[in-house]
Amino acid sequence: MTTLPHLNEPGVLHNLRTRYATDAIYTYTGSILIAVNPFARLPALYGKHMMEQYRGTRLGELSPHVYAVADAAYRAMRSDAPGGGGGGGGGENGGSKRRRQRNQSILVSGESGAGKTETAKLIMQYLAWVGDEAAAAAAADGGGEGPAAAAAPPSSPRGGSPPPPPGVEQQVLESNPLLEAFGNAKTVRNDNSSRFGKFVEIQFSAAGRISGAAVRTYLLERSRVVGTNDPERNFHVFYQLCAGASARERELLRLPLESESGAAARSFAYLSRSSCVDLEGVDNAEEWARTRRAMELVGISREDSDAAAKVVAAVLHLGNVALDPVGDGESCAPCSTDGGKAAAALEAAALLLSVDADALLKALTTRTRQTPEGAIVSPLDAAAAGDNRDALAKTLYSRLFDWLVSRVNGAIGQDPEAASSIGVLDIYGEREIYFSVSSFFSLLSSRAKPKRESLTQSTLLSPPPQKKKKLLRFRAVRRQRL
Repeated sequence: MTTLPHLNEPGVLHNLRTRYATDAIYTYTGSILIAVNPFARLPALYGKHMMEQYRGTRLGELSPHVYAVADAAYRAMRSDAPGGGGGGGGGENGGSKRRRQRNQSILVSGESGAGKTETAKLIMQYLAWVGDEAAAAAAADGGGEGPAAAAAPPSSPRGGSPPPPPGVEQQVLESNPLLEAFGNAKTVRNDNSSRFGKFVEIQFSAAGRISGAAVRTYLLERSRVVGTNDPERNFHVFYQLCAGASARERELLRLPLESESGAAARSFAYLSRSSCVDLEGVDNAEEWARTRRAMELVGISREDSDAAAKVVAAVLHLGNVALDPVGDGESCAPCSTDGGKAAAALEAAALLLSVDADALLKALTTRTRQTPEGAIVSPLDAAAAGDNRDALAKTLYSRLFDWLVSRVNGAIGQDPEAASSIGVLDIYGEREIYFSVSSFFSLLSSRAKPKRESLTQSTLLSPPPQKKKKLLRFRAVRRQRL
C-alpha cells in the first residue's frame, strides 16, 4: 500500500478491490496487514504447506498473509533467545548468553463481519504449529524439551488403550469453538460474530513451544439473551441445545420432544423474537456434539457439562414465564390463560436451578428492602417483574460464560516459568444501528466507536515521536575594536 503513487482514499479502495477480485484478500500497509473478508472458504490459502512457506521469512518477502504476521511476532519474540530467530528452531548454542525473550502482541481489529474471529484463530493455529516445530528441532539437537514433550499425541492408539490427554496446543485451539458456541451469534453482517472481546495470552517455553495460556474476556453482550433484533439470532448454544439434545437430555432439561430443525427453538420466547432460527450450511445438532467434545477436550467433566446445559435450558424456560397483572395491577402472577405453560416453565426453571418454585416466583414478583425495623416486601407490577426476570436470565448466562472461561484457563494452565508470551487481542466488533428499536448496549457501543478508532489511529498509525534536539544556550558577545 505504501508504494501507491497517490496514497488517498480512492487509491486505497481501488487497490483493495483489484486485489480482492483475484482472491488476494491480504494487503500490507507498512507492518499492518489489511484483510478483506472473502465470505468464502479458500483452502489453498491455508494449511501446513502455507505455514512452511512463511516460516522464517521476513515480512514483505512473500505475498501478504496472516501467517507472515504471526511468524514475525514469533521471530521477534525469539530474537533474544539463544539460537532464536528464523523460527527459533535450535537449543542453546555454545558461548551464547541467555537473555530474556521479548513479549509480543497482535491486535485484530475491525467492524462486525470483517473476519476478526477467523483471523485470530489462524494466528493461534500458526503459533501452535511453529512452536511444535521449534520444540521438535530443539529435541533433535539434544537440548530444550524432550521428544515426548515435543511429539504430537497419537490420534488412535492400538489395543483399545485410552487416548492420551490433549496437549496444551490442542486445548488452546479447542477453546475457540467452545467460546464461540456461548459467545458468538448471527448479526446482519456475519453469521458467526463474536459478541464479546477476547485477549489470549499464549505463553512459550525457552525452547519456543507453547507451555501455557490465559484467556481474558470482556464486554459480553448480555442484552442479546433476552432481546434479539430480526433477522439476527441469539447465542449459538441455545439453538444447538434445542436441535442436538438427545432424548434423555430433552427429558432431563424439559425441552420439547421435537428434534427437527427450528421446531424446539421456536417454542421459547427468547428465541422466537427473530424469524431466523437456522443458518445456511450449519447443522445445529452437529454443532452441539462439537461443543460437547470441546468441553471434554478442555477438561470439563461430563457432570459439569450437564450442569452447564441445565443453566442454558433454565434461561430458556425463564423467558417463557409470562406474567399478567393481578387485581389493581400493582402485583402480578404467572399467566393463567396460556394453558399452564407459564407455570410449567417456572417449575422447569426452578427444577434446573435446584431452587424452590415458590421462592423463585417470589423473587421475580416482589421487591425486598432491608430497614432497621426489618425487611419490607412489596409486590411488583407485571412490567417490573418482567424486567426482573430478564435481569436474572442475563446474569445467569453471564455467570455461566465467566465460569466456562475460568474452567478453560484452569484446564490449559498458566506457566509461571514461561520465557515469553504472545498476546492476541480480538477487539469487539462494532456494528451500526439499523433498527428503529435497538438495545442500550448497542447504542453505547456505537457511540464509543469514534473514540476507539481515534485512539487506535493515534496509537498505531501515527509515526513515532521524534526526540527533541537539545539547544545550546549561549550569550551574545559584543564585538569590540582593539
